[in-house]
Amino acid sequence: MDKEGQETLKLLENDLQNAVQQLAVDKAVWDPNFDSIKFKAIMAGLGKILSSDATKLTLACKPPCKTSDMKPMVKGMQETVKRISGFVDTIPPTSGRTYLEHIQKLARSAFTASISLCKSLAEAEDASKIDQILKTTGSVWDVCKSFESQVASNNREAVEKQWKGVSEMVADAQEELQDFIAEQNADDNEEEEEDDGWGDIMENGTKMTPEQLEACKKTFNMIKMTSMVLKKVQLRFIATASNDAETNIWLDDLSRAGSTVSDQIDIVASSFYEEDANLKDYIASFVASALSLITIVETRVKEDEHVRWFQVSKAQAIGTGGGG
Repeated sequence: MDKEGQETLKLLENDLQNAVQQLAVDKAVWDPNFDSIKFKAIMAGLGKILSSDATKLTLACKPPCKTSDMKPMVKGMQETVKRISGFVDTIPPTSGRTYLEHIQKLARSAFTASISLCKSLAEAEDASKIDQILKTTGSVWDVCKSFESQVASNNREAVEKQWKGVSEMVADAQEELQDFIAEQNADDNEEEEEDDGWGDIMENGTKMTPEQLEACKKTFNMIKMTSMVLKKVQLRFIATASNDAETNIWLDDLSRAGSTVSDQIDIVASSFYEEDANLKDYIASFVASALSLITIVETRVKEDEHVRWFQVSKAQAIGTGGGG
């Protein structure tokens, strides 16, 4: 590719970089008639267009590349990027922060994949680079397909997607910690028939003190309880949530609290493997995040049965305290 061709691709890359940066800028949008279902259909259509743009650009830039052939393709992709950015900017805050961030994440993925495509095309001096070009083109295709299959219909659905990820992470942590405790309970003098890798994870291969092991067991029970809370919240509250502005604010608070719980569990679980001196503080932070989550849920609990259930959950969390 000649210098003019590389400069043309650089202009497209700059537009994409700018589009990524603009996603982080808050827009003062107010549109009481915003239709998230219609928006979903628009995004699916734009995904198809961007995928087609990537294909055309790749073919036009296939070595040996003629700048005159690829310029119209670059212009076409530039226009599609502007359209995607423009539509994302029409989402009003009342639609929900989680929904907006969900859409922004998809758009960002499409833009960054397209940036990688621009770079691989510019670096392709001859046909030997075709595999890398096809790989980056395929990445753009994959992201564009997600515009059709992954775009949430509203804030509730966006929170539901995020909640699923949090729940899966907590379930994984629960399983890993259960295995870890079993390893710790094994007889020190009993030779393992099969190496499961935990000895390498533990710093210096040492065993926990009885106090540390007790804290680990309490934390495991707390994580198990948290997993139950997440499931109940999903079934009883998120799945049945409406799409009004007030509910979207509550869903956003819930989403933020769920992410915090997930982060704290990740920290506390890792601290057991590394024998971190700040373990007690990490457990306390995890407990506090779980209590905060339950408090947010309680603002929407009406039935006495569920009120009592969450009260018991809070009592269990408080009982975990600093982990003993």
